[in-house]
Amino acid sequence: MTKKILDKNYILSKYDIIKTNKHRLPVSLDFTKAENDFIRTNFQSIEKLYVYFGDQPTHGNVWIPDDIYITEIQQLAQELGYPPHSVDYPRSASAIHRFKRDWKGVLEIACIKATFCSAQSRVSKEEILYKSRQVFENSNMNYLPAWKELKRLGVPVASIYLYWNKVEDYRKELGIPSRAEWEWQVRSACLEDATIKLINASDNCPITIKSLVNQSRLKRWEIARIIKQYGGLNKYITAISNK
Repeated sequence: MTKKILDKNYILSKYDIIKTNKHRLPVSLDFTKAENDFIRTNFQSIEKLYVYFGDQPTHGNVWIPDDIYITEIQQLAQELGYPPHSVDYPRSASAIHRFKRDWKGVLEIACIKATFCSAQSRVSKEEILYKSRQVFENSNMNYLPAWKELKRLGVPVASIYLYWNKVEDYRKELGIPSRAEWEWQVRSACLEDATIKLINASDNCPITIKSLVNQSRLKRWEIARIIKQYGGLNKYITAISNK
């Protein structure tokens, strides 16, 4: 990647690009700290930069353009991973005043997807999903941590039932199984592996529950529960064979 050269031509070019693309005069918030330092050193101030271009600002130097608010809120949402709360954004009061909307309305203007169960709710569905996935990914487990652990690690568990009727629905949307579901997935995979080995056996002996118990090391009741979902042993063997 080519390193940008911070010089007068670069600043003038950036000024012109902002003015053309955003249809307004640049403000100090459009520039990085290093760029603002360069402007102060070489032009004394952003206002003197306007003069250099022959421009006359229509606002004071403390005025913040609408698109700056929107960009900052969008960047904050990207950093957090979910729709920010008003307290997360230092200029939230100013943004609310500027757009004449409540905070949820400001998020809508910024095109940030934020699902709220009611006008009074503060925690979005997206926040619950994001924080739950983060806890799962950091847990190094194959299933969703227990309720108390989710709460301890910052998941707003009290809001889960506001968006999902059942915990199973919540886990399904997350795409993460419970511990019990994962354990049965492991058993099912173990039984499938044992069945394939028996199917491929050279002696072509009939597959029975007993042979599955011996091959898989699963308990008889565990095997019975799995094959019941297929409608019996023969249908289970046929389904595995077709795979």
